[in-house]
Amino acid sequence: SRSRTEAALRTRTDARTAPHRRDMARLVLALAASALAAPPLASGPWGPRKPLANTASIHEDGDIRITLLSPRLVRIEQAEDGAFEDRATQAVVNRYGDAPKVVVSAENGATTITTEFLNITYDKDLSTLEIRSTDGKFEPYAFGQAQSAGNLLGTMRTLDQQDHTLPLNCTILETDWGNTCDEADCQCEWAVFSKTDGWAVYDDSDSYALDDETDWWAGESSSDKDVYFFGHGKDYKGALRDLAFLTGKGALAPRYALGIWWTRWFDLNQADASDAVDAFEDAGLPLDVFVLDMNWHTKDDWTGYTFDDRILPFPSDLLQGTLQKRGLATAVNLHDADGVAGFEAAYPEACAAAAAAGVTVDCASNETLAFDATSEAGFEALEDEVLAPLKEAGVDFFWIDWQQGDGHGCAGGPQNPTLWTAHVRSTDAARNGDDKRGMTLARFGGMGAQRYPVGFSGDVKGLTWPNLAFQPYFSATAANVGYGYWSHDLVGPAEDAELHVRWLQWGAVSGVTRLHDRGMSAGPCAADHTCAVDEPWKLNSTYLGAVRGALRLRTRLLPYLAAAARGAWDDAGSQMLRPMYHDFPDENDAYLNDADGHYPQYLLGPSLVAAPVVAKMDGDPETGHFANQTIWLPWSESVELASGRVFGKGRWSMDAGLEDVPVFAEAGSVIPALPGRNFGLGAAASLQDADTIELLVFLGANTTSGAGTVYDDDGSSTAYVSGDCAWTDATWTRTEDGVDVILKTRGVFSSATKRDYVLALANAPPLTSAVDGSSYDGASLTLRVPLKAPGLKDGDAATTSIPLSAARGGALAGAAGAIRRAR
Repeated sequence: SRSRTEAALRTRTDARTAPHRRDMARLVLALAASALAAPPLASGPWGPRKPLANTASIHEDGDIRITLLSPRLVRIEQAEDGAFEDRATQAVVNRYGDAPKVVVSAENGATTITTEFLNITYDKDLSTLEIRSTDGKFEPYAFGQAQSAGNLLGTMRTLDQQDHTLPLNCTILETDWGNTCDEADCQCEWAVFSKTDGWAVYDDSDSYALDDETDWWAGESSSDKDVYFFGHGKDYKGALRDLAFLTGKGALAPRYALGIWWTRWFDLNQADASDAVDAFEDAGLPLDVFVLDMNWHTKDDWTGYTFDDRILPFPSDLLQGTLQKRGLATAVNLHDADGVAGFEAAYPEACAAAAAAGVTVDCASNETLAFDATSEAGFEALEDEVLAPLKEAGVDFFWIDWQQGDGHGCAGGPQNPTLWTAHVRSTDAARNGDDKRGMTLARFGGMGAQRYPVGFSGDVKGLTWPNLAFQPYFSATAANVGYGYWSHDLVGPAEDAELHVRWLQWGAVSGVTRLHDRGMSAGPCAADHTCAVDEPWKLNSTYLGAVRGALRLRTRLLPYLAAAARGAWDDAGSQMLRPMYHDFPDENDAYLNDADGHYPQYLLGPSLVAAPVVAKMDGDPETGHFANQTIWLPWSESVELASGRVFGKGRWSMDAGLEDVPVFAEAGSVIPALPGRNFGLGAAASLQDADTIELLVFLGANTTSGAGTVYDDDGSSTAYVSGDCAWTDATWTRTEDGVDVILKTRGVFSSATKRDYVLALANAPPLTSAVDGSSYDGASLTLRVPLKAPGLKDGDAATTSIPLSAARGGALAGAAGAIRRAR
């Protein structure tokens, strides 16, 4: 056809001119990067990179060095040759901070170091070192002591071919499981706190140091022993702040990552991809990210970097002309292990660049450019000559599907390709002087991976109810090492649509909502059409309606999630998805969630508790049956979003229908949300352009005030680091005549000054007198009132007074849910 011919001509023209454009772009980036004269981690969103500690914090005594990094964080080193490690390591990039007040004394050869909270003693040898609490927050610690039984656990590399029996206890993983996960080290990390003993340690002795100019590997640590002691008691948030002080912050992912992702391991051609997007839109399902699994490229085995023109002959037309034009971000899957083969389109440029930089490779004979994770020249040739053209074609980020062990130049353990591929690709933009947010989808590579969202949990062993129940626990527990964004394959077996729906519902209130059937659409099941396929638009109306409601809930909450993500960047002690005990450490019930799916709940942002259903219903979902869900709510009043039902503090048993995704707001809190119900394509990426934001307030029986925040930045760059962003704080209070709402803006960002705001009061009666533009939804018992926000700028405030006779709303609590169920 004429359009196909024109597309082909465009593609060929692009292919001829792309090298020239690429050379010019690289020159500009190279000049920008040289002007920075700093390693990538020093110029991005990860926080300070000052690995040399404050000299006032250091106490050196022969081959022992004690560094007081915070009032409760201590570095303990031993270097027999006296050459202590002052470089950054792959895990620890910063040690410089204010020096705590300290008193050092010596008596009979023993040294005592005392701070406000710690008493450290040793007698010439680390084997004698003990740390005691001066305020009773933790039990005594002796150097070399194993993590306590009360350690609240952390996370590990992957769930590949594992089920709900997988232990997160690193000792059990080592002794009973051989510490092997998917043919690699499990990279198991402990929490930096303990419920019972009040202390934890992180051992950085085996980490590799980073070069101070390039952030490339620079050899093993020079310290023989390098241990960090966390003595925070039940101040879990304080421990996580100290961890982020060391390892760096988790960067803000591009905003589209908060939306809905979709991918299949399937030979999708260009028409298939376009049809899938149409199907989402036609079914009223929101979508934000389209990912091509490994079928996109030519291959001899798993590795490939060139679009397979048999199925994707015009990749730029697909990525830019079809997907990005419709508001979607794009990604492709990579298996790097086999290197850049001679048949790859970018092989000549990559091989020449690597050879020029000193890599031994015979380009004339098309010798494969091997993947060596320790070769800086080889890796940069791969990034700059092979992957850069893919980005120019329209790839926004890469899914690093590393499953090939810990070799490829690496020593294993902390030095592994999983961490390093995420490190290099997440810092590529900073290395090149670009302010684009870096992101990968990759497995967890050990301490330091917290800096690089998003985590890919791999191929779970089976689609079963126990494995579903394990995932909320696994994701929340990862926050104990500051890892806040696990992404799971969200899919269900073809023979159990209920389980399919519940898996997608859990994903809708998780860190990342990524639908993926991971190749289960091929093989023996294809013959009898029993494969697990993630095409929710093909579900019957009952199940499709439940999935639609969950994905729309996710999209509706995007403004809240964006503010929560920024809050986690500002305060590493408040990860977006985290266990209940982070905020309620002294409540025994906050520890009820476990690997078996009991109390499958967690905090989602500052004001919500999510409790996805992970148990089978008591009968046919299509005939009105329910699944019983037991929850614990921490606030004096909590309101379920869907029903408006008000719960007091404590344990509750509730019945959940197929369409229910139990989410609870602290009564009175302000939840920013997108208005409406029918969300289409690309809502996440364009969030900053939303012309109206609803401020949802769920009234309890005794609610008299509340607050929340709308956050704005461009969603794609790191300009937020230097202050190109704004917050609009919303507070409301009960008055004698109704409700006063105050909006106040902090910071400068264009959309914050142009947007309209609407207060949406759930469980509220109608107005007692008319307000222009107001409306009342009798089905949801929600009052909507436009707020005064006349071009708010930094420091401006506006107040709206709303006449309302019964703003406490107790009489209407739960009525909206009863109406919905009756229907």
